[in-house]
Amino acid sequence: MFWNVGGWRALSGLKTGRKARLISRSTDKGIVFLAETRWGDEVPGLLMQQLSGRRVLHTPAKVTEGLGFSGGVA
Repeated sequence: MFWNVGGWRALSGLKTGRKARLISRSTDKGIVFLAETRWGDEVPGLLMQQLSGRRVLHTPAKVTEGLGFSGGVA
């Protein structure tokens, strides 16, 4: 599955729970590619705790001139 998550900075909240459940179900079937995660270095480790038995590889987002985040893939 390839999914542009459109930014997923926090691991709490209703939308995040839905995204995590969808990713968990999808990884039962194969590899999941996420684009535009806007994650720093801490989020993949936290997500691996929620998705036990799964491994998350990622490239962190870059900080933009306006101190926002851009990019990031997992």
